[in-house]
Amino acid sequence: MTTITFKPGATGPFAMTFTDGDGNALPWDAVQLRINTGASCEVIAGSVAGGRWQFDLSALALPPRLYPVSVYFDEGDGFRQLLDGPDLLFNITGGC
Repeated sequence: MTTITFKPGATGPFAMTFTDGDGNALPWDAVQLRINTGASCEVIAGSVAGGRWQFDLSALALPPRLYPVSVYFDEGDGFRQLLDGPDLLFNITGGC
């Protein structure tokens, strides 16, 4: 399990790199983070920059707590799940 702690509005983009066994970037068409809030699913689309997938989390308006996050990828034939919470958690913090 991996927990990523961040404060919305106070952080740059969240970046992930996906590689094969030889260290080559996987040629995916799209990657999404899907944040389970309990009441809904917040979908954050990624964009590629320098071989890394970046996700802008600054627009998230969620109260502070732990959120399970799923990672989905698309190779051109529809989205498939790669990771599922609780493998990845976002710990959103509040305050100054």
